[in-house]
Amino acid sequence: MKNLIIFFFLSYSICKSQVKITLSYSKSDKNANISIYNGSNEDIIIPLDMKSFKPYHENQCSIADYEFPYPILGITLLVENNNEKLLGNIQNIEISDNDSFNNIKEEKRKINSKYLNSIKKWSNKNKIMDSNSAKINYYLYKNLVIIKSKQQITFSSIINFDNITNQKYIYYYYPIDWSKKNKLSLSICIDSNIYDFLTEKQKQKLKKYKFFTGKLESNKIELN
Repeated sequence: MKNLIIFFFLSYSICKSQVKITLSYSKSDKNANISIYNGSNEDIIIPLDMKSFKPYHENQCSIADYEFPYPILGITLLVENNNEKLLGNIQNIEISDNDSFNNIKEEKRKINSKYLNSIKKWSNKNKIMDSNSAKINYYLYKNLVIIKSKQQITFSSIINFDNITNQKYIYYYYPIDWSKKNKLSLSICIDSNIYDFLTEKQKQKLKKYKFFTGKLESNKIELN
């Protein structure tokens, strides 16, 4: 059977021009190829975690509730049935025995220790005293995507409806009833308040770019 290729188009007006996002998706390997084109006359910045998608939560446009390692800046993967958007359910990994539990606990401890060490260094370097602000600033700054005028970036990501964020120990999934007609779409929502978490020095460094704000929604594609 030939791969089913699905294309999405999203647009947002910036200075009377457009930013367009195109997604091609193959059902056979679940791989999504995404292209973002900046058709405006300005170089822009979009806060975007390109490593994974995230499940739908209403009006999730802010970064204030960020918790490591959830990809709050990821593109929202939407599944709609009868004009109702599915909410992502959450499930922790199942642990079969004590040895597995202890191994996972130790692995998570090492990951968290490495992460907190990075945050401490970042906080000192950027003179951010509040720990939570330092974590948000670190994640935000590391995921600022620059797209120059009339240029395009491309990246790939796996679409997995059973593990939307592709995290290791916790799963966000959609309870899809495949016997019914389901529609798939994408969404990006960036609140202007997100940029308040940048330091003044960082803003000054990025002042030549247009900061993207607003909401993008793709067209709806039938999955069945």
